[in-house]
Amino acid sequence: MRAAEELEAVNRLAYLALPLTRVECPGWGRLYRWLGIHDSHRWQDAPIRTIRGKAHGFLMKLHLPDWAERMTYFLGRYYDLPLEVLLRSTLNAGDRVVDVGGNIGMVTLLLARNVGPKGLVQTFEPNPECCSRLREMLALNPIDWVTVYPLGLSDAASTERLAILHDHSGVGTLGALSPEEELAITSTTEVAVARGDDILLEDHRPIKLMKIDVEGYEVKALKGMTLSLERDHPLVVLETIDGHLRRAGSSAEELFELMQSRGYEAYAMTLARRLGRYDLRLRPVARVADLATETDTVWIHPTLSPPHDRLLGFIGR
Repeated sequence: MRAAEELEAVNRLAYLALPLTRVECPGWGRLYRWLGIHDSHRWQDAPIRTIRGKAHGFLMKLHLPDWAERMTYFLGRYYDLPLEVLLRSTLNAGDRVVDVGGNIGMVTLLLARNVGPKGLVQTFEPNPECCSRLREMLALNPIDWVTVYPLGLSDAASTERLAILHDHSGVGTLGALSPEEELAITSTTEVAVARGDDILLEDHRPIKLMKIDVEGYEVKALKGMTLSLERDHPLVVLETIDGHLRRAGSSAEELFELMQSRGYEAYAMTLARRLGRYDLRLRPVARVADLATETDTVWIHPTLSPPHDRLLGFIGR
């Protein structure tokens, strides 16, 4: 009982720090660690909280035992700040965008804010639990310009096993796992998988941006969207982790060659803070070996058109 009371006291102190973490005061990261907010063990019995995101203004229902949702709660925003700045810098009202691997909707909400009610967000998420929470998040606001597909994307339609590791939806994968990773599986479910082109080409509006984060199935998903890529040349934001790609029988080398063969060039995203605001920086990634040091990359086709040509000003700065 004493240990539980001590944990509760620590968590109360963390809540008192909310004004500092929400404004991201200098040193907030050290404060975050010092208060043990990063330690999931301390938050196993934490409640569900609903807050309004400071980046998009939408309501978010967050489960605090989950480290990513807990960070969102204390920051008031999704943790991937470079992606947030990229979306804000490139998207316009009325744009059509695609979110492959939507999870509970953190990026989908950012996309929805940037394209507005006249735009279209198409989100693909095969995990039934995540799909349910994503739809709940949209209804909470409400947002009716997002279409949710309870599907994974690959190069062929099929049914696949979705394995969740460490009881965290963010590390759910359709790929094959090592014996050690199999021991970390906390749940599995059979999910439907489709080719992206079979769905995306039904709408003739150009796709301005795709975000793809599917724990190793990135190459398979891209192969199923070949015609959409060739037709629209959208910006493509990709998670690039070689170990995850190899689970699905692919590799960073194959990803690099696939995108380059379609005329795309890779850039690493970083941020520079200036006078209280964040500016985007794009660094060219010319060799596949450089992908080993990057988790997220944005791929740009040379046939830039507004608003994509804005990105030229961020390259090499």
